[in-house]
Parts: sequence; structure tokens; C-alpha cells
Amino acid sequence: MNKNEFTWAKAGEWLKGLREEWLLTRAELAEQVGAPSVNWLGEIEEGERALATDLFKGFARSFNMSVQDFAKTYAQKAHVDFEQAA
Repeated sequence: MNKNEFTWAKAGEWLKGLREEWLLTRAELAEQVGAPSVNWLGEIEEGERALATDLFKGFARSFNMSVQDFAKTYAQKAHVDFEQAA
């Protein structure tokens, strides 16, 4: 496992935990947020890819969070500074 996979894995674990806490299936969440596919969401949860920032609003809405809180927590879990990356 390379460093990026480990970084995204922590964020994916957090996202999966939220989904399970809200009693949503991957298919239900994927539909709610407009994800490309259920498999794509699985790759996010497994840490195989990063979550695109343009979907933060949908995820935040699904978990009754502000976009700012969702983005901040996701970034903390992934150890990413989005301001620095921009």
C-alpha cells in the first residue's frame, strides 16, 4: 500500500462509518449524492481513490452536515490541506 492509499483509506473509513451510522446502503448513498456508480463509492470507502470536492455538497446534505464541516473533517481524516492543494 502506498502513502496515498493509506491517506485516502482513513477518509474512506470515516465516510463508510457515516454511511453505516445513517443506515444507508452504498446504492442509496450513491443515488443521493449523484455518484457515478455504487462501485465508485466502494472505491472511495476502500481508500482506492479520493472523493472529488464537487460532490462534498451532496455528501454533506446526506449526513445533515454543513459543507464546511464535511470538507474540514474529510480533509483532516485524509491529512490533506485543500487550500494548499488549490
